[in-house]
Amino acid sequence: MGPTGTSVTAIRDPLIGVRVLGYEIVRVIGLGGMGQVYEAVERTIGRRAAVKVLRPDVAERKDYIARLKGEARTANAVRHRGIIDVFGFAELPDGRQAIVMEYLDGVPLDVELRRYADAGRLMPALEVINLIDELTSVLSAAHTAGVVHRDLKPTNIFLSKAPDGTKTLKVLDFGIAKFDAHASLDTAANTVLGTPHYIAPEQAAGRPAAPSMDLYALGVIAFELFTGRLPFQYREAMALLLAHQQEAPLRPSSINQSLPAVVDDFVLTLLAKRPEARFTSAAEARSRLALLRRTLGDTTARDTDPQLEAHEETLRVRRARRRPWTWAAFGVGVGAALVLAVAGAVRVATRPEPPLITPPPPELAPTRSLEPVAIPEAPPPVEAAPPAPDAPPAPEPTAVPGEPPTPALPLPAPTALARPPQGQVQRERVASAEELRKALQRLERFKLRLQKAEAEADGLEYDVIDSTRRQLLDERNPMTPAAVEKALANVDAVVTALEANR
Repeated sequence: MGPTGTSVTAIRDPLIGVRVLGYEIVRVIGLGGMGQVYEAVERTIGRRAAVKVLRPDVAERKDYIARLKGEARTANAVRHRGIIDVFGFAELPDGRQAIVMEYLDGVPLDVELRRYADAGRLMPALEVINLIDELTSVLSAAHTAGVVHRDLKPTNIFLSKAPDGTKTLKVLDFGIAKFDAHASLDTAANTVLGTPHYIAPEQAAGRPAAPSMDLYALGVIAFELFTGRLPFQYREAMALLLAHQQEAPLRPSSINQSLPAVVDDFVLTLLAKRPEARFTSAAEARSRLALLRRTLGDTTARDTDPQLEAHEETLRVRRARRRPWTWAAFGVGVGAALVLAVAGAVRVATRPEPPLITPPPPELAPTRSLEPVAIPEAPPPVEAAPPAPDAPPAPEPTAVPGEPPTPALPLPAPTALARPPQGQVQRERVASAEELRKALQRLERFKLRLQKAEAEADGLEYDVIDSTRRQLLDERNPMTPAAVEKALANVDAVVTALEANR
């Protein structure tokens, strides 16, 4: 661990000059919640290390000693490039416990965020994506090893600078991590550990540790990186805990309007109140970052992306095809009605007077085929009523003596000018919890089928499943049973098509 932005080199400490595991402590470089961090040097080869020592006021507390040991064990168990390397555990001459770990040259993420804020800028979106990608990689490795961090926040994320100038991300302070392999590190149920601004709703309620807690904290960090602010701005810890449990966060794009909708979807999925509504794992969240990176890249090169242009051209063609046919149908119907009216007028004017008992000519007979034609004196009926059961049938038209029968004119289809029924829309019931549970089970079976066809899947099929799962769990827009079945049928068609191409 290296400098944290606060100068503490002026502090004179009795541990200066003490040797631990072959390293000589030379100066104080940081102060933490439960310990102090020193720079130490191996004099033979000049290698530097960081030594984390418990503060004197907590050095005798067993819970703090267990946390320090847990941090060392966690780093050794996960073995990921994004987790600080621990060299060993030791006891100092004054009886305090300490761990010796790699020395990092750089700054914590919270210091980097302040630099952007002081400059009045936000971190570039693609740089944010890269940071989140590294974080999800670390969390995936930790969760696979049975470790839940439970206190993920910018102060525990270190941006280390390599000698060649490249930056690497390191996750620090696994002191309150839950490690399934060591019962001594398990904390009691209903004990709230973590930082209020980044704590998950179930963690605030004292639930047992789970990877979903780290995913929620990742969502808060992602929100902060994309927007420059936290999702909840309260100062009091209790107000923050309640907000995480009850209040819906804003969409990041409502603060940073340059963000596309896929960023909103990604961040809000991580910030879902219910753990089962978040991504199922850090690995799944990382797989979705490819879509974000692709989308953010497209927004900067929309005019030169041939795939995007082809997609937009397809949409334009579809819209163009729909509109002319709609107006053509309307025009044909009106034109046919006018032709019919004119033809009727000509016939009435040119033929002899029919007997009084002659029924109306066929053009004006009350047949159903003329009902869609509008009458100027009255609006057309909403829906044609069927003829009464006891009504007499319409009389057959009589031919005019001396004239050949007039051929029937092509009339428009009854639906050409018909209006949609009014006042007949009925609200369907919302799918029940049991129906949603069964639907989610079907989605899991679809995912298993995709895994069997993994060689052919390109990730888009999984996106369809994930999108459907979020729709099912969206309490703000509940789905009807029919909508649920339609969504599942769509997923089934996608998976079946992939299987057929194997």
